[in-house]
Amino acid sequence: MADDEILTVKELAEYLKIAEKTAYRFVAEGKIPAFKVGSAWRFKKDAIAAMMDPAKTVLNTDEYSGYNGMNAKVIHRTISHKHGYSRRDLFSGQFGNIHTNTIEGFWAIVKRAVYGQFHHVSKKYLPLYMNELTYRYNNRGNNNVLEDLLCLAIKP
Repeated sequence: MADDEILTVKELAEYLKIAEKTAYRFVAEGKIPAFKVGSAWRFKKDAIAAMMDPAKTVLNTDEYSGYNGMNAKVIHRTISHKHGYSRRDLFSGQFGNIHTNTIEGFWAIVKRAVYGQFHHVSKKYLPLYMNELTYRYNNRGNNNVLEDLLCLAIKP
C-alpha cells in the first residue's frame, strides 16, 4: 500500500473496524481528517494512521483468547479472573494496575438504564442512548455538570 492511499468511506470503515454511519459522524464532528471529491468524502490513509499511536495505547482485557490478535498491535495486558480482579505488573507505575473494572462498571450502568429508565431501546436510537450514558459516565464526578451543559446549550 502506498503512503498516499486515498480511502472511501466504506474502506475507512473497514480499516477502522467501525460502521460507515460512524465514519460519517466522525467527519461531521471533525474527529477525523477528511476532504470531499465531488459530493463524496475521502480520507488519506497515512493521516488516519498518524492519529493512532500504538506505542501509547494500552489494552487491558480478561483472559478471553479473542483479544490475542491485538498483541502485535498495542501493549496488551490481561487479568485472569481465576486469580483475582486486579494485579500489578511491570507497567503498573506507568499505566496503573491491570483490571477490567472500569468497562464492567460502565456496562452495569448501561444495563441499569435500559431496565430501569429507558425500558425499551430501539436499534435506531441506540447510539443516542449510548452517547447520553457515556456523557453521564464521563461527568459522574463533575459537581457542575448541569451548569456546564446549560452553557453548552446556550453558547452562540
